Amino acid sequence: MKKWMVFISLWVIASVLMACTSESGVSPSDKKNTPPDIEETMTLGSKDNPVGRGVTVSIKTNDFFYGHVHYEMTLCEVISGEEAEEIVLKASPHNEPSGAELEYILAKFHMTLKEVENEPFFVNAYTFHVVNEDGISYELYNNIIGLIPAWPDNVNSGEEIEGWAGFLVRKDDKRPLVQYDRLWFDLRDER
Repeated sequence: MKKWMVFISLWVIASVLMACTSESGVSPSDKKNTPPDIEETMTLGSKDNPVGRGVTVSIKTNDFFYGHVHYEMTLCEVISGEEAEEIVLKASPHNEPSGAELEYILAKFHMTLKEVENEPFFVNAYTFHVVNEDGISYELYNNIIGLIPAWPDNVNSGEEIEGWAGFLVRKDDKRPLVQYDRLWFDLRDER
């Protein structure tokens, strides 16, 4: 009896671990945007091979709250420096200047929610996280108000949304990356 309990326990653990999977890939129309020098072994959208502007990545994942989720995401536009600062300060009088050593980076993302098992799916600007070139998360709480288009929070299957996410990073950071779910995006990509 004891052997069966151990076997069943191991089977349950293995089943749970296998359920936490994620698939990502580049849609065929976007393969032409992928630089030829990227090694085949690197997964597009990983921290070592982040997604650049204009490339659509398809993700299938199993989420604890939402069940099976399938979405496509594209980093559409990135604005930084003085232009981003001007946009942020005009968006709301509650937004503050970045300061001498920091700068705002605004990133516009487009998401198509293909399928979600448990609707609605929650996404907003605060579900994006930025890390510096050394891989250390920026600890700055960044509450940028008034960027349009804004994320709607709740999304249902078949809906497409677009919105800005704003970040405060060091001006000398050569490679700030944004993470959403298991995807990584390059904010300084020059494509």
